[in-house]
Amino acid sequence: MSLSCSCDADGADWYYEPAKDFSVLETKRGRKCCSCGAKIQPEEEVMKFRRWREPSDRCNYIEESIYGDEVPMAPWFMCETCGGLYLAVDDLGMCCDISENIAHQIKEYRAEEDAYMKRRAEFHARMMTPNAQHQRWRAAPSVACCCYAAHISNPPGRFRLRSACTYAPPLG
Repeated sequence: MSLSCSCDADGADWYYEPAKDFSVLETKRGRKCCSCGAKIQPEEEVMKFRRWREPSDRCNYIEESIYGDEVPMAPWFMCETCGGLYLAVDDLGMCCDISENIAHQIKEYRAEEDAYMKRRAEFHARMMTPNAQHQRWRAAPSVACCCYAAHISNPPGRFRLRSACTYAPPLG
């Protein structure tokens, strides 16, 4: 899953810096949305991602002397629909892969979250349902436990077992 709450980008092939708002596509030709692949016409609202990479090991000296630590790459553009979804995900403090369809990433995240919540609800339902063994123990404590004397010495309704008592009553 590409949608996550941690934004770890150490050792990535390239990095990006998103604009915080939409702008107009100021190119002569149309572009494709980097997320969904939809055609974006000139003068339409887009979100522009400035991209860069670290100098390569092969040409490290040359690239570093020309560009410094950040070698610029061609910017990517996101259509208005995907840009709105990106801003919503970013406002939640989550990270996503801009090269994959953001709508699909959100659907995948919701499906996994729903499955998690279902498993959690089933677990809580099991934990809250008393099992038969527990009910038998509470209803009729066995007199053969190692702390029988503690049961007798306390007033009725105030049973206090010693912590060393590990006796489990027989089922049946």
